[in-house]
Amino acid sequence: MKREKSFAANADTLPALPDHNTSIPPDVVTSLFINSKWRRLISDALQSYADGIIRNLDDSLVDDYRNKFQVLLNDLYTVDAPLAASYRARVLATNPSRYNPLAEGGGTSIIDIASNNYSGVYSGVTWDGTLSPFGEPVPFFDGVNDYGNLLSAAWSSAFSYNEGCLLIWFKVANAGVWTEGVTRRIVELNRSASPDHDITIVKSSTSNRLSLLRRVPGSLRLFDIDGVSNPNWISLMLSWSVAANQLRAYINGTLFGTTVAPTGTGSGLLRSYIGVINHSPPSSVFHGYFSNLVFWPGPATADKIALMTP
Repeated sequence: MKREKSFAANADTLPALPDHNTSIPPDVVTSLFINSKWRRLISDALQSYADGIIRNLDDSLVDDYRNKFQVLLNDLYTVDAPLAASYRARVLATNPSRYNPLAEGGGTSIIDIASNNYSGVYSGVTWDGTLSPFGEPVPFFDGVNDYGNLLSAAWSSAFSYNEGCLLIWFKVANAGVWTEGVTRRIVELNRSASPDHDITIVKSSTSNRLSLLRRVPGSLRLFDIDGVSNPNWISLMLSWSVAANQLRAYINGTLFGTTVAPTGTGSGLLRSYIGVINHSPPSSVFHGYFSNLVFWPGPATADKIALMTP
């Protein structure tokens, strides 16, 4: 009741919009047309509503709900909230199995906003104010010991090496990263320590090279993308299908190459990281920024490839 009175007390002093009689489209309501006072009032009202829901939730769901709600609140304060919200809607419309915007703005939780709630944990990352192509804050990986651990029992059980697709946006810390002669892991998915099953995206120790691979026992399919020196945001996609006998790699929305897929099948994960190959001790650590990590249970399609541009 106290919260309701507090919010109601502000009803007569709400800041005026340029024309309060003008109908405002929903996408504009979260844009910079709303000043800081309006945003604070909106977030207070939403927080009151969320608190009411949380009180009625099972304890096991409370943290997940709070994390997702925090992402929504952060959208009110991002530089380009309408673009971020529009992009998230586009991603969710493709029915991803996992979607981590990587835009929490702080803390250690890696939040999944898709329906399966596959959360993760950052280790060591910082938030220096750098923004994604969608105007959201992004985590900085220092190239020494920072990483993101995506693994959970539910995610391990759901993941398949047989049919799938992943998309990630990344930006190196500076142009020199491309020519430093050091391997930097972007995505690492392993079924075992051998590894006998492996899906990897890596900034190679070879200058200006990206490598994307899928490996099963006795067989490896690899794409090397040479001549990469872009210090700005890059979108990468790897698509695999045993049924279609096809492995494909895309960069910035363009098909780089296609080959046959290794025929071995399997499921389950021992490791699932961004920014590192192994966390004890960290090795091949990425140096730069990540944004919008998406997984799908099937190979690439036109609507997924379209997500490689803002």
